[in-house]
Amino acid sequence: MQTEQPWIFDNLSKALADPAACVPTAFSGDEIRGRIREERTRSLLTFYEWLPAVAGPPQRSLADAFSLKPWLGSLMILEPLEDGADFRYRLYGSAIVEVAGFDMTGRKVSDFGSRTGAFFMSIYRRSLSSDKVWLTHNLGEHARRFVVWERLILPFATSAGGRHLVVSNIPIAVALPSGKG
Repeated sequence: MQTEQPWIFDNLSKALADPAACVPTAFSGDEIRGRIREERTRSLLTFYEWLPAVAGPPQRSLADAFSLKPWLGSLMILEPLEDGADFRYRLYGSAIVEVAGFDMTGRKVSDFGSRTGAFFMSIYRRSLSSDKVWLTHNLGEHARRFVVWERLILPFATSAGGRHLVVSNIPIAVALPSGKG
């Protein structure tokens, strides 16, 4: 799936002037590696690809706090509710909170109630149902600043036979929007 609007990156001043025109982008499969903009995202994908997976995604127990330490502040852990009807943020990383200006820990994706929330609900459901990794770029419409986020969505199996999503969310462009200061 490709819906890229490259000017989000190539012309940030245009994006600052017209944030509503910035369409979120999503990539899966072989497209991902070539679309990654942040080295921490690339290193997390490499870590994930090295985890053993017998049938389906790797076990969540293989990715504990110690092994995820390089990315911990930029991670979200999402627990599906009602087979993916919604997702609860079990963790909303401190680095994300600092840039975004809010903490979603314990809250649900549906609480966003916006086009960004709907976009991620769709991508999270796809990842959950297909066990596919996704890479996204989006303008943070809820953040207190102009932020372009790079998000890597990783499905994991739980010991109870379910699924969780571990998601890195790293800012790749940050600025104060015009009129705010």
